[in-house]
Amino acid sequence: MVETDKDGNNYIDYTGLIPVLVEGMKEQSRVIKAQSLKIKEMGLLAGDMTLMNDSTDSSFATKGKFDSDTASDIFGTMIEFSIEGYTGDYEMMEDVAIDPSLKRSLQFPKNFGDPNTYQGQNWYYGTDVSTAEHTNNGVQNYWFYLLAEGGNGYNDNGDYYSVQGIGKDKAAKIAYRNLTSYLISSSIYSSARAGSIWAAVDLYGECSFEVQQVINSWNAVGVYGLQYLDPLNYCGDIYNHPINPIRSFHPMIFAPNGCSTTVKNGSNVRFVSASYIELQGGFEVEAGASFEADVYECNMVNN
Repeated sequence: MVETDKDGNNYIDYTGLIPVLVEGMKEQSRVIKAQSLKIKEMGLLAGDMTLMNDSTDSSFATKGKFDSDTASDIFGTMIEFSIEGYTGDYEMMEDVAIDPSLKRSLQFPKNFGDPNTYQGQNWYYGTDVSTAEHTNNGVQNYWFYLLAEGGNGYNDNGDYYSVQGIGKDKAAKIAYRNLTSYLISSSIYSSARAGSIWAAVDLYGECSFEVQQVINSWNAVGVYGLQYLDPLNYCGDIYNHPINPIRSFHPMIFAPNGCSTTVKNGSNVRFVSASYIELQGGFEVEAGASFEADVYECNMVNN
């Protein structure tokens, strides 16, 4: 279902797909039962269907990079809640009588030998892709649980965290927009953090409560903001850009080191930085052009 965010941009709301997925899984369940295979785990089926929309590369999990398999667990869990209502839970494959080592929990990853902190206890450093993607996804699984339900405590780095939950539906919309709009095959964990922050900004506004809880949840699982970012330098002519703003966590400097930067006549541009923006002496906006530079009031970089 196509919806419109606060800035008038269209996006696909995954929740419109749930009834279709549910009916599809019910049909699969009927077929399975007809074959006398007593598999009840709807979340598993939903998760595998989610992977069809996943453009990330799970092999990066073996290198300590972003683990895409967590998308399967997140949306499998959401489908389970959709089917089972209040009896749903944050467990994966708990109803399937197969290898117990494959069972996972978004709420308690360590109960099944998975990490809940980036490169913390139970982190898998080996090279086996299957083991990595079904182990290290505990980190973002726990991120999602905290974002949805909230929680507090100390992570494996000894850092105290406190997260106020925003609810499953909002958390899932942020995760889905991140998956479909920001993550790519080479994404790393910092990319997942950044993309989910932008997704929350898209859906709920700059410096919103939801954005802050996304940040708090990533800090909780040990994926922290970058302390020092090199500035993006802009020299030369700037012409019209698409309606969407040019956004970055990096500082932005226009006309640095004595160069000139000119926003050309007829251009309509907006630059947004989560750090700071400098307009130096060689910066110019021609008549008939529109230039807007915004810096987020909240600290989305180093929090």
